[in-house]
Amino acid sequence: MKIFPVSLSVYKNQKSNNIKTTSPVNMPPNLNAQKDTVSFKALKNMVQMQIDELDKNIKNNIDPFMQDSRELYLGIGKIGLAAQNIKDTFENEANNLFHKQMEIFDIKNNPYVKKYKKYTSRETEFKDNIKKFNQLLSVSQIPMYDKPHIKNAFEQAKNTAYFESNDEIEKIKPLTNYFNNSYKELNDKISNVTFQKNNPDLFEEILKTKDILMNAQYFMFITPYHAAVKLKMKKDEIEKDMNNPKNGLLKNLDAVDRLHSVSDSVIKSTKIYYKNKSSIETFVNQYNDIHAVLPSENEIKSAYKKLLDKSNELLKEQFSNTDEFYQKEYKDKKVTINLQKIDKTLKMQKKIIRELQKLVEKG
Repeated sequence: MKIFPVSLSVYKNQKSNNIKTTSPVNMPPNLNAQKDTVSFKALKNMVQMQIDELDKNIKNNIDPFMQDSRELYLGIGKIGLAAQNIKDTFENEANNLFHKQMEIFDIKNNPYVKKYKKYTSRETEFKDNIKKFNQLLSVSQIPMYDKPHIKNAFEQAKNTAYFESNDEIEKIKPLTNYFNNSYKELNDKISNVTFQKNNPDLFEEILKTKDILMNAQYFMFITPYHAAVKLKMKKDEIEKDMNNPKNGLLKNLDAVDRLHSVSDSVIKSTKIYYKNKSSIETFVNQYNDIHAVLPSENEIKSAYKKLLDKSNELLKEQFSNTDEFYQKEYKDKKVTINLQKIDKTLKMQKKIIRELQKLVEKG
């Protein structure tokens, strides 16, 4: 039974009455010091009574729980930590593979892609410029823009070689067609290089991690072992301060009362623990050797390394075929592609489009 509220109120009232009724002038100087000593001892006794009450509560209710739940609590923690590590490893490796596969298609980082993109990008730009020209031509045929000087400007531009077939672009077409098809084929192949498709059994095991982790977190929550440990540590700290008046016994008395509330909460939580104890025991026994149920972190990393190696092999294989095509159709036949000439054509296309756009805007 807690006595703190009454004891503290009595102590404060007594001290207040002493201040009102006592005249220090009529007292010998040593009596005030003696009264302070008595007050300190009285308050110390109050704190000790509270601690004794708390000790009794801990001994009768909390210590048996701690002894009973310690191994299970540690088991839950071990399982939860292992499951979290497996989950984190799987997610990190999945992200790593995703970014590595994206680099395969990144023209800035991949020498294979860059080698042929210098051709394919120019053909794409050439086609895009023709598309822009035709869009402007359609706009110029709207009645409000259908004026002789605009019509003549478009006719002159259309009669140039810049918006018709281009010899150098025509040379590129067989290569770009082959490359684009090869690129698409590679993309389709790599999209199938996933953990789930290549390691279905391992993937099914990893799916169990989520439920195991959720159960571990729940069982940790309803097992107040950690709260009980903190309660006892705090009680020990207060007992060490008991003989030092500078540490404030009123503060300690208030702290002990709060610990009584904590102990009540812990005891209440132990009832939930005991209600679920059999489920916790089953859980700990089932997953005590978690790697008998879930793959290890090394297994996951090894599986992802194989997927990355497979992605790189597909890249080399696909572009090796493109290299062979380039060798056979261009180098062996001594077909040269003048990129500078193509760039000049692209530059003139853009210039003409800008001039025509300004002309249409002015009307």
